[in-house]
Formats: sequence, C-alpha cells, structure tokens
Amino acid sequence: MGLKKNMAILLPTIEGLHPSGIGQQREFEVLRQLQDGLPDDYTVFHGVCWSSVYEDVQWFGEIDAIVQAPNASLVLLEVKAGPVEVTAQGIYKRYGDRNKDVVHQTRVQHASLRQRLKEEKLHVYVAQLLVLPDQKVTGGSVHYPRERIVDQDDMPSLCTRVVQAVPRAAKNAPSVSQVSRFLEDVFGLDTDPSARIGWLEAAVTR
Repeated sequence: MGLKKNMAILLPTIEGLHPSGIGQQREFEVLRQLQDGLPDDYTVFHGVCWSSVYEDVQWFGEIDAIVQAPNASLVLLEVKAGPVEVTAQGIYKRYGDRNKDVVHQTRVQHASLRQRLKEEKLHVYVAQLLVLPDQKVTGGSVHYPRERIVDQDDMPSLCTRVVQAVPRAAKNAPSVSQVSRFLEDVFGLDTDPSARIGWLEAAVTR
C-alpha cells in the first residue's frame, strides 16, 4: 500500500459541501486540483470576502482563491466558469442581461489586497491569474496579457502555472504565519456559500 501524497492546505475545507450551480462546482474543482497538485508547504485560502477603500470609494467583493507560497508571496486566482468574451478592449463575462468587466474586477481585487497589506505593514508581493476552465483563449488583451490567463487547455498544468507565477520574496518579507493570520483574521472565510452571498448583499446595501 503506497504512502498518501502530502497535499496543500485548503482553508476552509470544502469536504461535505455541495456546490450551488455550475459556477461554484467549477470553483470547487479548481480548489481540489490546487489542493492535490500544489506542494504541501502551500496554503490555499478561498471564498475570501473583503472590504477596502480604493480611489476614495469603498469596495466590497470576494476573491475566489488566494494561494500563499512558502516565501509568503501570494497569487490571487479569479475563476470564471462557462464562456467569456476576450476582445482587444478587455475580457467580459455575461450575467443575465449585463456584461461584467472581468479586468476591472481583477484590478480592484489586486489593488484592494495590496492596500490592506500595506496598511498592516506586511511587505508581500502579489501576483494574479485569471482561470477560465471552460474557455479556450488564443491571445490576451492589451489590459490582460495571455501569460496571466489559464484557459481550458492550460488546466492540466494549473498548479505548475501557479508555482511559476509566485513572485520572489519581498525585502523584509513577513513570516508565512504572519500573512496567514492576516488572511484568516482580516478577511471573512466562510464555508457556507449562502452566508457569503448574504454578507455581500448586506455590504453592498451599507
């Protein structure tokens, strides 16, 4: 009987949870792939609800996954299931009767996390990947380069792409445990999808 492979840490666990819809099903598949394929000194935080002030506007949102590397650097993953439209002007996801600007969403997430890290005096570099498990992409846009996109054909090498995207350690980088505590304490990590939706709706209302 072979030894069980060590896996990355997934916080919070998704064991026993049932996805509500194709979008969350795909997200869970990505999370399991990260957990199984990344080295055991990596941690994957997911369902990270955040609130931050960016350009004098208070923003609320949720980051699908944040991968923490052994050098404390971070890689944000935004997962978009189903078809998306990649044009020279940008990347768009259709929700009902409206298009969502994916590039704008990822920029706000990236800027907000960097701002919160700065406020906490945590010198951490942050990279970002857009994961499109159901879409083939031939090229990026002027606003989002192809090398930062993991498309349908790239999915088998997702974990390799994440490891390659990890930035070098920042000068005077904090310890891994300091960054972990920051992600656990400052952001809401909720295993219940309906609770996350309720939190976001309440935040938007405020």
